[in-house]
Amino acid sequence: MNLTIKAGDYVKVLRNGEFHNIVQVKRIYGSVIETTHGIYNADTLASRINKTCIISGVVTWEDFHG
Repeated sequence: MNLTIKAGDYVKVLRNGEFHNIVQVKRIYGSVIETTHGIYNADTLASRINKTCIISGVVTWEDFHG
């Protein structure tokens, strides 16, 4: 998977292939992605705690009424 993720991005997390939540990336260092809800491996995008949770993509916010 080839995602460009940077600090401040919101990313979608899947658990067992189904939507789980949206988290914000706090920091990226080495092979670690630190989010508001846990640590993920930058190479596999899997959670260090629960390997069934993976980052699946960057979320973009659009204001349709502004």
